[in-house]
Amino acid sequence: MKKKVLYTLIGLAVLLLTVYLLRYNQSQVFEHRVPKSATKVVNVHLRQIENNLLFDFLAHPIIYLKSKLRKDSLKRKKFPFANGVEIPENILFFSNATSLDNHWFSSVFNVKDQENLTSYFLQEKFVKSNVEGMEFYSKGNWVIAIHENKLLLVIKRNHTAEISKIVASVFNEKAFLHQTSELLKPIILNESDVSFSSKEHGFLEANFKEGIFEISGNLDSDFFIADAYPIIKGNPISYLTAKVNKDNLFFQNFVLNTADKFKELTHLSLDSIVNKWDGKFYLKIDAIENKTDSIITYDYDDDFNKVEKMAIEKKNIPNLRIKLGQESPSNLWRYFWSKNAIQLHKGDTVFTTIPIYQFMATDAKENLELSVNNSVDQIHSKEISSKLNFYVDVEKYLQKPLDLPLKPNQKKVLDLIRKSSIHLSENNEFVLKIELKNRSRNFLGQLIKH
Repeated sequence: MKKKVLYTLIGLAVLLLTVYLLRYNQSQVFEHRVPKSATKVVNVHLRQIENNLLFDFLAHPIIYLKSKLRKDSLKRKKFPFANGVEIPENILFFSNATSLDNHWFSSVFNVKDQENLTSYFLQEKFVKSNVEGMEFYSKGNWVIAIHENKLLLVIKRNHTAEISKIVASVFNEKAFLHQTSELLKPIILNESDVSFSSKEHGFLEANFKEGIFEISGNLDSDFFIADAYPIIKGNPISYLTAKVNKDNLFFQNFVLNTADKFKELTHLSLDSIVNKWDGKFYLKIDAIENKTDSIITYDYDDDFNKVEKMAIEKKNIPNLRIKLGQESPSNLWRYFWSKNAIQLHKGDTVFTTIPIYQFMATDAKENLELSVNNSVDQIHSKEISSKLNFYVDVEKYLQKPLDLPLKPNQKKVLDLIRKSSIHLSENNEFVLKIELKNRSRNFLGQLIKH
């Protein structure tokens, strides 16, 4: 009897191992999936990501089982996207600046159940339209296109772009990149969860590790310019140092598209500010303090006599310092002063354009300096050259957060995170890290089942 049970267990183990190997040892497919015109490609290794989540489930089954029993997961029955299409081992996304107009397109999916699939899209508030025999389901920048039992995912670069002709050309594409092409080769040789290859911008790889999400590689971009920055010491909540290339086309388009709205909100010319700014930006939050202010308001009694009322308001105020580099000494300062954006108030020089906090303004000739809560920047003699540095200690920030509204889902995600950082060196070496508080579980698994 014991031998029979043992043989049964061995047979079951062999069966499970065979099923596992058949599913997760299949090779990724790259042939006939990316048009020759593509100049940038993203590969999402679905089977590897699924494999990571499987082991996370086996190591922590109670967490996954509990999440399935939550009431909010049973509110309505959804038709999973995976039931409607054949999910391959990997999904490829591609784009270019010419024929694809910088929109991102997925490789083609085969549709298994179009009726339930389209019902699911409508349930999720996608707007349906028909153009030249193709069905389109749109929501924000996302578009799903279906034609002859084939499906494409599209990420539009803006809401108003017309993409039906481009979609038709992708469905009818006949010329594809070979897997030995210079664009696909680094992706094929890479074993990361997600990888990005570009003729213009280099190569990046992304991985969901135990408690960490990391993107690293070479990001060849002229959006930022290398400059010398002081080494940040101490234990700040957050800092950001960068120098923007004002000749960068993306930045120029951003200024052009936001200038009118900026003027409406601030009564200042964004073009004038950019022309007087040298592109350098420095921000540092050392701490956040809770302060109590007395606010005097007025009301009227029954006899219409003016009555003074005093209210107590508690606010979390950051110890914040911002530096904006000036193209020539004091020119940003003079512009803001001439537009009354900098004023004298009770003996203090105040930057009035940002009314959320009381920003003290200082003309340091090379920089326009703004500070909140008497923040004093320590002088560091040692500097290092880089293009971008960003850091935020989310765990420390949440101990005393700023009075900014957060949706419940946003708060749940932030509660998982310990800290995050981005670094782009002067040699274009790029590293982004997001570290969770729990280092024992897969990063993606924690986000899905938190």
